Amino acid sequence: MKVRQIFTVFILFLLASCGSTPPTPRNAELTVEYFGKKIQHDKPKWTNQARLRRVLKTPGKKYIVFGANWCESCKFLRRALREGKLMEKVEFLNVDEEWVTRLAGFYGLKNVPTMFEIDKNGKILTAKVGPGQIVMHIIINEDDL
Repeated sequence: MKVRQIFTVFILFLLASCGSTPPTPRNAELTVEYFGKKIQHDKPKWTNQARLRRVLKTPGKKYIVFGANWCESCKFLRRALREGKLMEKVEFLNVDEEWVTRLAGFYGLKNVPTMFEIDKNGKILTAKVGPGQIVMHIIINEDDL
């Protein structure tokens, strides 16, 4: 009887540990055009390394936000930017990804969300922490983009 209980616990443990892996984040952009007019544009929730490199090479000012899926302030920030139609101006980096964690560590970031405003030459102009400061800064400076 005891062997059967141990075997059952072992099988349950195996089933629990072999569960499905979490879905990988989408890393493709989708643009829908109708008669030459853009009617829908979706980009992945988080920016990957290749996209960040492309964005940093483009001319002009950029906003880079360090955040995380588990961060309620980050979710609030995304919602506020989406409702203010400012999402296209910001690139989001997920601190749960190893390469972003190393980058955040290099800059000594301690909190999320943290935003860097980067000038046309790639230099960090300012850093803002928290959704309120980030949204207000983007709204005040959106004409500069």
